[in-house]
Amino acid sequence: MKKLTRKEKLFADGLLEGKDKGEAAIDVYDIESDNKVNVGGAIATQNLKKLKIIQYLEDNGYGAATRIVKLSKDAQNETVRLNANKDILDRSNIGVKQPINAFQFNFNSDKGSYA
Repeated sequence: MKKLTRKEKLFADGLLEGKDKGEAAIDVYDIESDNKVNVGGAIATQNLKKLKIIQYLEDNGYGAATRIVKLSKDAQNETVRLNANKDILDRSNIGVKQPINAFQFNFNSDKGSYA
């Protein structure tokens, strides 16, 4: 497997630290554009198609998850513990869902039909 460039590694490490892909790209790459968000997102999308970056993320993801779990239990700061727990829930796709309302009526849809 090819080795990551310094910027690719910094980008991937940013993702493992919990940054979103656009933010990780903006932090690493020298983007000289008025629209850094879109350019950062495009760079991130290109990077996430590279097999060497995908492999790096897969190889190092367990360590990142382990560090997050450790933070959720051992951090001295309550905010850090709460954010680590939130991150665990977000990554596992568990969290507070919006309740489903079984009775969703549009009372205006039949307006005037019962005259």
